[in-house]
Amino acid sequence: MPSADETLADIESADSWDARVAKIRQIPFDHGINEHVAIYAAVARELYVPHLSPDFAYLHWTDFYELATFEAAYDAAAARTENFTKVSVTDLTDAIVANPQVLLPLRVITGLGKNEFAESTKLVAGL
Repeated sequence: MPSADETLADIESADSWDARVAKIRQIPFDHGINEHVAIYAAVARELYVPHLSPDFAYLHWTDFYELATFEAAYDAAAARTENFTKVSVTDLTDAIVANPQVLLPLRVITGLGKNEFAESTKLVAGL
């Protein structure tokens, strides 16, 4: 029977997600019940937690969520993109540089809060 450390190393060395899941499913067969919690916790801590991304479940209210503010930004975005028909990188860059408020409806269309959007730009930038 493998040790908990050997099981963790075996799971970590799996060459695919399917193989990793298969190895995790073996834990109940290879270890006693008293070891399960510690092994599952180690798997989560070592293999998954470092790769988690922020999850923003609550949006704190700010003035720019008021309808009038959003409508003005939306109208500006629609005007700058010819009713969202010109949306190339260059078109959107020009629109945002000309009027940064254009970013609000574009961000909302993607379903991202301001903090989520900030995190997503880090991913794109490779930070």
